[in-house]
Amino acid sequence: DQLRRDHYEVLRDHRHSLTKVQLPPEVLSQLDVELVALRDASPALGRRLADVNLRATTGATIIAVRRGNDMLTNPGPDLVFQDRDVAILLGDRTQLDRAILSLDPS
Repeated sequence: DQLRRDHYEVLRDHRHSLTKVQLPPEVLSQLDVELVALRDASPALGRRLADVNLRATTGATIIAVRRGNDMLTNPGPDLVFQDRDVAILLGDRTQLDRAILSLDPS
């Protein structure tokens, strides 16, 4: 019960909403970010993010998509990939390598 109260206290304390979350170094040391341009041969073109299912198949997460001059952060499942989109991926090296091959097999 006390543990639950302690965790909920963060939600009640407005001071916490003004500070950025700092990930522990042991987490940051295992993560990388990679950019992948979606080209003509990409099997993701014209498909929804949910249908590509990248996280389930590779472990990597798409944290944003650059589309022209726009940055679509935290894209939802209904985002449809378009030609020249750049997917910004988060994961460990193995996950990112699998995701790159999945999005750009050429």
